[in-house]
Amino acid sequence: MLLGAVRRWWAQVGPYYTKPYRDVFIGVGIMTIIYYKISYGGKLKKPSH
Repeated sequence: MLLGAVRRWWAQVGPYYTKPYRDVFIGVGIMTIIYYKISYGGKLKKPSH
């Protein structure tokens, strides 16, 4: 039920957010990867149990 509402909402606003701002999403993704590589040296820290 909630998923159907989200799908209807996304069908209306999705094209507005994805088409004009596609380059922004790509840039944010690249910056996130670069930040991760710098912060963690590309290595995933394993949680100590």
